[in-house]
Amino acid sequence: MSSVHVGSWELVIGDDRLTWSDDARRVIGLETPARDASPEALFALAHHEDVESLRSAFASGVRDGSALDIECRIARSDGTMRRIHLLGVHIAADATHPARLWGTMHDVTDRPRISNLVRASDIARADADEARAEAGRILEIVSDAFVALDREWRYTHVNRKAASIFGRTPGDLIGKHIWTEFPDGIGQPFYHAYHKAMTEREFAFLEEYYPPYDRWFENRIHPTPEGIAIFFHDISDRKRAEQVRREWEERFRQLADNIEEVFWLSTVETGAFIYVSPAFETIWGRPCADIYRAPQLWWDAIHPDDRPGVRTAAERQATGGYDEEYRILRPDGTIRWIADRAFPIRDEHGVVYRIAGVAQDITERHAAAEVIQRIASGLTTTLESITDAFYTLDRDGQFTYVNHEAERLMEQPRSALLGQSVWSVFPEAVNTEFHRQFVHAMRNNVVVKFEEYYPPLLRWFEVRAYPSAQGLAVYFLDVTERRRVLDVLREREETLRQRTDQLDAALEAAQLGVWSWDLASNLVTTIQGSGPATGLPEGTYPSTGEAFTALVHPDDRVWVTNRLRVASATGTDYQAEFRVRAPDGSTRWISSQGHWTRDAEGAPRVMIGADLDITARRQAAQELRAFAQRLDSAQDAERATIAREVHDDLGQALTVLRMDSSRLARMSTSNPELSALVGEMTELIDSTLQKTRSIATALHPSALEDLGLAAAIEIHVTHVARRASLSATLELVPVSARVDRERARAAYRVMQESLTNVVRHADATQVVIRLDEHDAELVLEVTDDGCGIRPDQLSGTGSLGLIGMRERAAAFDGTVHIAAQEPCGTAVTLRLPLGPRAVHSDA
Repeated sequence: MSSVHVGSWELVIGDDRLTWSDDARRVIGLETPARDASPEALFALAHHEDVESLRSAFASGVRDGSALDIECRIARSDGTMRRIHLLGVHIAADATHPARLWGTMHDVTDRPRISNLVRASDIARADADEARAEAGRILEIVSDAFVALDREWRYTHVNRKAASIFGRTPGDLIGKHIWTEFPDGIGQPFYHAYHKAMTEREFAFLEEYYPPYDRWFENRIHPTPEGIAIFFHDISDRKRAEQVRREWEERFRQLADNIEEVFWLSTVETGAFIYVSPAFETIWGRPCADIYRAPQLWWDAIHPDDRPGVRTAAERQATGGYDEEYRILRPDGTIRWIADRAFPIRDEHGVVYRIAGVAQDITERHAAAEVIQRIASGLTTTLESITDAFYTLDRDGQFTYVNHEAERLMEQPRSALLGQSVWSVFPEAVNTEFHRQFVHAMRNNVVVKFEEYYPPLLRWFEVRAYPSAQGLAVYFLDVTERRRVLDVLREREETLRQRTDQLDAALEAAQLGVWSWDLASNLVTTIQGSGPATGLPEGTYPSTGEAFTALVHPDDRVWVTNRLRVASATGTDYQAEFRVRAPDGSTRWISSQGHWTRDAEGAPRVMIGADLDITARRQAAQELRAFAQRLDSAQDAERATIAREVHDDLGQALTVLRMDSSRLARMSTSNPELSALVGEMTELIDSTLQKTRSIATALHPSALEDLGLAAAIEIHVTHVARRASLSATLELVPVSARVDRERARAAYRVMQESLTNVVRHADATQVVIRLDEHDAELVLEVTDDGCGIRPDQLSGTGSLGLIGMRERAAAFDGTVHIAAQEPCGTAVTLRLPLGPRAVHSDA
């Protein structure tokens, strides 16, 4: 400034340093060279009546960020008294400057007071313009963005920093209404803070996110006589850094608070603990608060015999060489072994300023060797006592263990096997199913199960091989006798199939009675003689529908009549098997079926039908069903015997072995290699035990007899669904006493076969099992969402499972209906009558 009437000043708030411009020094009469001073130097020049008000104005500006606007009297060094007008604003701290008060001082001593009001106004305006210009120049060089608003919310000043944030120039905004230029700000926290500062005339501080710019801003809002002045700057980077820091701190705390080991942080200078995870309370038996209050407790808890070595080793914590095991004494008198590791944490300059560590309770590790030996001995004893033959191979196919049963079946002593390659001892097995399956199991790390005949030993073997990191564990059984029995059963089934085919051929060669029924006239016309089918003389077939129904056995007449009525009403094909009374008084079984021909409109007009005498077939079917029931009973008895042997002998031995392996697993956590071996052994035992239980349950579902049909179905479905990763829905209504043991067993076997088909062939994810009893029938439904069954599979004779289901149902005059579902899946519905067996059939 060139005028001696106006000067500028700046007060640095942090160190209370007051700086005057040369013009300001001349205004107050200081002729000495410019140097920094404190506000007290200014207060010392003020008239004693003005000191307190001047001191209060500066204090308010420093403490609250209030603007300064005060007049006071100053005693100059030449003895004159001058009236000075001080103006000042608060400027916030930034990355390069501390917080400060900046302002101007005006010598208003010679300003006319009353008579020259107009001239005084002009002078004041000029002074204010000059001060504003100086303030504008200064505001342009500050790092903060700055805007000033009048009471009409129009911009009176915008520095370049603020304009660049808005993407404008200062000239674009001066004189414009803030909420017209930035309507998105209406209703935002900025809007309310600006209005509060304007209305209440109080300083306001605000940190807030502004969505239109996707930025965070720090605002310092100062009331001024004209309106408000706003200093603001972008703090988005700081906010993002704070958010990242909070997220990492929270993740760290969640991790540290939930691990079983004790994670700790300490200072380098004092060794005080900054953080100790909650696991400390479990392992040390002391509250974490104790260790924060008295860090020496960590060292005091160390066993006296281990304390000197640990203190010596602790000197290496800052170099990363600290990894110690020692004992601690808990308050309850127990001793625990601790593995303690520490590593240094460095700042950006590479200076170690924190020590981090992890302490783990390894007490069980020190007792593991003895237990390992005992369990290993028990494992060997168990493997020697099980009825399965068992041996292990390493990755090169060499025997590493052979139990007694394996010696017997392979007809080789273990001394001749251990250390030898399985393919050198049994060269005939190379390139057989044994060789292919073993290579597949180890190469692809999958469990394999197969049955194969080995000619040199004249035996069939059932083999299960489990891969591991060490090689292969192999269980095998001699199933030669079982295969012989199965071959006999297959031969009998083939004989039954041949007899059935012969019977079908005979029926096809039989003479049929073919007829037509005109729906409009109700006349029946004989197309081919029907005598052989109905027992009537040739050419005497009934001529009307009523005459035909009169031939039907009285017990079958109502439902046959209803069947014909439904067929005529709906236009569907007609099919029925029923009894007729022959003229000689005998009763014959007739298979009758008809197909509609339709008129031009598609309405049923004439039914073309055929009658076949199936009396012989019905008698043969009864004989076959009786034989199937006897065979099924024999199979169930054999399965029950085998299931008891598997459950009582092998199951108990594996259960004991599993208990010991669990104990071993808990005690070997510190030895990764041993822990991995124990884990694999446990998985093998669990798998073997599960297979044993599954075999016993599949052979003989004891729950069927002990708990009833509904409970047995629930147990079996739950087991199969868990093993096959199926979602199973059960809707099972407990059945009444009318469902006898034989019917329950038939329903259970149909459910079992249906579920097996779902697992093997359907590629399904969901299965629904429904069991209900209504209308004197037991109804079982098995529905899946798989690929569905093809028509050729329904009509084919190659599926023994489907044939078996139908035969089980037919034994009680029941039915099994199998159909594909839309859009996908298959539904199997079993219906078993619950009263005396019905005499008619819906087949």
